[in-house]
Amino acid sequence: MKYHQRMFRTLRRLPSLVFLTTFILMLSWSSPASAQVAGKKFSISFKDKSVAQILDFISTKGDYKINYSDDVKNDTLLLTISFEDVDELSAVENLLSHSSFVYNIDGKVIDVFKMKNATQGQYIVHGTVKDKDGLGVPFAIVQIKGTSNG
Repeated sequence: MKYHQRMFRTLRRLPSLVFLTTFILMLSWSSPASAQVAGKKFSISFKDKSVAQILDFISTKGDYKINYSDDVKNDTLLLTISFEDVDELSAVENLLSHSSFVYNIDGKVIDVFKMKNATQGQYIVHGTVKDKDGLGVPFAIVQIKGTSNG
């Protein structure tokens, strides 16, 4: 009889033990993940600086390595631009929207280069649109910049 009473008390506590264990596991798993997702944010202003100089600064503020072509290095465009509470990727995207350069992200490397003018013709493009974590973006639509083609 005592065995059954002990067993009954243990079973009564089981849901709360399962809940507590699950809560502790979720808490321990969420902390490191949120630290990795949140990028290092910064704020700064530049006056009359080249794209290459600004990219060099941005590369010191995060985990990405930024490579750029000689076209970027030799470009004479001087920009005056401010960044307020942005991460590295947002800063690069914002900066390059004011120039004729484009970028490609491969892992933790950002390659910046000048888009070459393609000859008129039909091209088939294959690929996967990925988010900043490298996961595929479902139902993504890709559009050619400056056109309605997509």
